[in-house]
Amino acid sequence: MNQSVLFIHGIAEIGGAERELLAVLEHLPESGYCPIVVTVEEGPLIQQLHALGIDTRHAPMPPWRKFFAYSQRGAAVRRLREVILAAKPAVLHVNDIWWMPQVLRAAEGTGIPVVGHVRQEIQPWKVHRYGLHQADLVFAVSRGIHDALAAGGVLKERIRTLHSGLDLRRVPDLDDGVETRHRLGIPGDAPLLGNRLRARWPATCERDDLDVRNVAHGLQVANTKGALAYQSNLHPEILVATWRKTPRGR
Repeated sequence: MNQSVLFIHGIAEIGGAERELLAVLEHLPESGYCPIVVTVEEGPLIQQLHALGIDTRHAPMPPWRKFFAYSQRGAAVRRLREVILAAKPAVLHVNDIWWMPQVLRAAEGTGIPVVGHVRQEIQPWKVHRYGLHQADLVFAVSRGIHDALAAGGVLKERIRTLHSGLDLRRVPDLDDGVETRHRLGIPGDAPLLGNRLRARWPATCERDDLDVRNVAHGLQVANTKGALAYQSNLHPEILVATWRKTPRGR
C-alpha cells in the first residue's frame, strides 16, 4: 500500500508554519509514512528539508489571486499536476490556504484525497474563494477557525481542530519569568499565557510598535502606562493586551 504523503508549501523562507511542517516531517517516517515536499526554488526551507533527508520536488506557486499572476496560473497547475502524477501519493497535504486553488485544479480527476491546513484566522466568505469547501479534510489550528470554516460552507464532518504544538525542548530557558512579571506588573501567582503575534492593529497604533500578548479572560492584565486592552474576535475568552510606543493622532 502506498504510504507517501505529498506536502505542498509555496514559501521558501522559514516562519511558524514552516517550523511546524518541519517538526511533522521529522517524525512522520516513524509512523511508516514517506513524506515528499513540493515547494518553490532554493531557500532556507529546502536546506532544512535536505538536512532531514526529505525528498523534495519543485513547482511554481504564483500568488493565485494577484492580477499579475493570472497569466502564470495555467503553467503552474500543469507543472504541479506532473509532480503529483509522478509521485503517486496517497494523500495531498496543502500546508496553508494560499495554494489550495492550484492544488485542487492540479489534482482534478486523480482521485487523490486533498487535505488542507488553515493556520490563521479566516473569514467565512474566504472559504469558497480558496476552495476550502472542496477539500476532503480541513485542519483548523483553533476552534475559532473551525467555526469560521463551518460557517463558510465546509461540512462539519470534514473539519478537525488540530492545535499547533510547542516543543519545549527547543525553547531557550533564558528567564525564570520573575523579572518579566515584575516589569509588566503581573502578580507572581497569576496564570499567564503569552505569545507574540500579528493582530488587527488599532488605528491609534503603529504596526511595528505593538507587542501583543494573549491573556486568558479574567486574569489580571499588566497595568502598564499606554497599554490598550480589548476583547478580540478570536474567541470570547481571549483578551488581547497591546502595548504601544507611538500613538497616532485621534
